[in-house]
Order: sequence, then structure tokens, then C-alpha cells
Amino acid sequence: MRIRSRKIHLLLTFTACLTAAISVAAHADDKPAENKPQNFQGKEITADHSLFKELQRDFANGDEVTRACSGCHNRASDQVKSTLHWNWESHYDHNLGKGGHSLNNYCISSNKLGDNACVACHVGWDGKKGEVNCLVCHSQKTTNWKENFTDVAEFVAEGDEESLEIAEEIRQELRASYQAIGTPTAKNCGSCHFYSGGGDGVKRGDMDASLVNPSRELDVHLSKDGAGFTCVDCHETTNHNIAGREYAQSAKEMRENEPHRKTKSPLNCETCHSERPHKENSLLDSHTKKIACQTCHIPSIARGHPTKVWWDWSKAGKTKSGKPYYTTDDLGMKNYMSIKGEFKWEKDVRPVYEWYNGAMKSITLDDKIDPKTVVEVQTPLAYDPKKGSRRRQGYKITPFKQHLGKQPYDTENSSLLAPMLSGDKGYWTTLDWEESLAEGMKVMGLPFSGKYDFVKSRFLYSVNHTIAPKEQALSCDACHNRTDSRMAGVAGVYVPGRGDFSVFTRWVWVLLGLMVIGAVCHALFRIIVKIRSRED
Repeated sequence: MRIRSRKIHLLLTFTACLTAAISVAAHADDKPAENKPQNFQGKEITADHSLFKELQRDFANGDEVTRACSGCHNRASDQVKSTLHWNWESHYDHNLGKGGHSLNNYCISSNKLGDNACVACHVGWDGKKGEVNCLVCHSQKTTNWKENFTDVAEFVAEGDEESLEIAEEIRQELRASYQAIGTPTAKNCGSCHFYSGGGDGVKRGDMDASLVNPSRELDVHLSKDGAGFTCVDCHETTNHNIAGREYAQSAKEMRENEPHRKTKSPLNCETCHSERPHKENSLLDSHTKKIACQTCHIPSIARGHPTKVWWDWSKAGKTKSGKPYYTTDDLGMKNYMSIKGEFKWEKDVRPVYEWYNGAMKSITLDDKIDPKTVVEVQTPLAYDPKKGSRRRQGYKITPFKQHLGKQPYDTENSSLLAPMLSGDKGYWTTLDWEESLAEGMKVMGLPFSGKYDFVKSRFLYSVNHTIAPKEQALSCDACHNRTDSRMAGVAGVYVPGRGDFSVFTRWVWVLLGLMVIGAVCHALFRIIVKIRSRED
């Protein structure tokens, strides 16, 4: 059945390509184009991989491709295997990270890379078991490599003329992907990061497929009409270690602590824009001591595609006529799935604001929880007054995407649980919580009492992408108002005009009133003295 559908798909694709080719030929300019090797966004590269003999042959699987790459890039594989992208663990604590005991309230856990659905986003051809997949980050003509390798073998095994022709067409597609090599683009990075958490825009809110080719209004940095950046312009790479979020240390701090670094990381806005970026407005510059740039310059998230804001696993398991089903909302997004539960999606979401110094506190499966409260699965590391002021510790008011949900926990051990979701014993197959929880915790090597329930949870993710043009930045009254201030929930900072007539604000007005009264009395006293002196 799959081979037959593949043949139909390829026939339709061939017809469409032939039509497009005729159209292009009819409107082609007679002037020949310069033959310069370029990557996806048109930037020149230093090597044309289509000319390398090593890449002009066919490969049976991904591991063979990587071994060919390693013929020249002989240190790359070892470098990648020492990074967070390969291990999914913190360099500082191996229990932190998707490859460890960390979890979230989206798809919950990778079960230490034991869940094959999660491993689909790993940079290896077969998780950590096989070679590094160089193509997922560097190929400018991405395709479904694993499926294509399998299809080639099956069509060749059939042996008839039509099947062999289809196999050759797939080989040509594969060869094109081996030979079109360049620096990673948003499309490469986004093939995993835009779809993390279970789908496009689910997890982050500030990253989704709309960033592959964004407008200037959506992201002034990534847009071709803006700065024209790619991800790696800010997320610098050293020996395949990509600057970004860390589990136990901020990305900014991690990069600036490297021995070779002599300049600030471009992940820090001030590196390019300085600490006084508002040339025409010194009053705005006074805000940068306590307010992160993103707070004003990302007025809302999910401006491109919707993002998920609620995921209730406790509602999963319902069926119709004994079969799983799903429903959709007004945005066209799935708001219920038998295998995942109930969802809520939103667009143009206002972030929540917290004090943040770049470090996050993530709960693990080893931690005890209080099921009577909302469990903070991930939240900014709390400010410690003993270590000095917020400014000294690098804290600024920063925007976050808030994701709320309900997820399973062990009622006897008072700890969160990591169910196995995919596979024969996974919840998506069985719709059996007890079995999937037992299997997931067994893979993790952690205890499960056999008794479970669901607890409300909250997960915060810092917002750094989809920077709007400056003319769309927040206005002053977005924060300085009494009825709907964006700073309404932020403690430890005085915002004039925010909230009700607080005790602090009353004392300010009392002091101002006393100053006015004093000034008036002083003036009257001077006038009276002057009049009497004239009478004398």
C-alpha cells in the first residue's frame, strides 16, 4: 500500500515539476546567472559540496552519509557527541535535561531518550545509538531521509522497471540533499525547535514555522526585509557547542565565561545595541537597568501561528465507538485528542513578566511536590537578597510564555511521573495510564507506587524571538496605568501610575503636599518679613 501511494505521489510531483519547468523556461531571462555556491538564504559559502566525489554516489543509510562527511570533517562527530544537542543533559548536572530526569507539562518526558517519538528530534540517525545526522542541520534541501532510504530498498527489491525508475528518482532527491550543504538556517533549526512539545508553536510561543520566512513586522532580525539574520548569527557556535538556553547556567553567562571569549555574546542585546540604545530618549535608557529589551520589543507572542497555553492530560482517553478521535477549535487547531487530552490555543498572547537573570529552576522526577498547589515545573531562579541587589545579580523584568496544564503524579511518593507515550506499551497505543506510567518509570529506573492522579502545573519559557520593529514597541501607558498594567504582577519595583493608590504612593503624595505647603508658608513668611521691614 505504501509503495503504491508513493508511486502516485511521485507521479503527481513529476507532473507539477514539469509544468513549473515549462513556465519558468517561457519567462526565463536570456542573461546567464552567476554560478556561485550559496546557502539557503543566498549567502556565499566557501565550498560547493556538489563537486565532491565522495558525495556523488548513493548511500544505503544515514550512517554511511555521515562516514563520508567524516572523511573531511574528521572531528565533527566527536564534537557533536559532547554537546547538549546530542546528550540532552546539562553539562553541570546529568539529571537535568530531556535526557535526564527533567520534564515539562507538554509531552512530559523523553524517558531518557527511550521514547521514539521524542527521539525523532534528536540529531542522531537513530538517537544516540547511531551516527550524527549532519544533514538535519546542514542540508539546504531537506527531505525525509529515513523514509527515502527505506523506500529505495523496497522499490529495488520489487525489481520491475517502474519501481526501479521510482527508486532512481528518490536517489536523485537524496543526492541533492547530500550535496546542497551550508550553514544552518531557520528552516534547519526550526525542523526541531519550531515543533518541540508536540507540534508547530506548541512549546515556545516565540518560535514556530512562520519564522522560516518572516515579515519585518513579525521578526525584525530574521526577516529578509529587516536585518536578514540566520539563527547562528546570534547563537554562536564553537566546536559544535551552540550558544543557547542551558539547564543550570544562563546562555549568556555560559558563553561569556569561555576562556577564548574576549567580547560579549550576541545573545545579549546590548552587544549590538549598547546599554543606551535609545539615542533620542534618555528617559527610555533609564529603564534598561531593570527592564529587559524583550519586555518592550516583544509586545505579544504567537503573532505568526497560535501557541498552546493549556494541556490537560487528565481528560485523555475518551473514545467514540471505541476509537480515538479529535476535535478542532475556531483557530483550526486540535483542542481535544483522545491520546493527549484537552488543549487551549491562543494567538497574540500577552506574555507574563518575571524577574530573571538568565537562569531557570527546573523540577525533576526526583523532587517532591505539593499536589495542593500549582506545581512550578519550570520558573526563573529566585532572587536571593543575600547575594546583593537584583541589579548586581543581573536580574531584569523579562517576558515569559506561560503554559498551564494538568499532568500525572504519584500520590504515594508525591512526585511527578513520566509516562511512556509511544510504542507498544505507550499511552498513545493503549490509552492505559497505569501501564504507560509503569513502563515510563521503569525505563527511567525510578519507582512508581502504582497509584496516580493529576496535578495542576505551570511552565515558563523566556521569550526572545519575534522582535517587533521599534515603532511597534510597547508605549509607556502599557505599564504606567492603574487598570491594565503589564507590570501589575511584578513585585519589587515601583512603577509610577501602576495599580491602586498604594500606601507607598500615598506617602509620596503626602510628602509632595508637605513640600508645597512648606514652600507656600516660606513664601508668605518672606513676604510678611519684607512688608514689616518697609514699615520700620
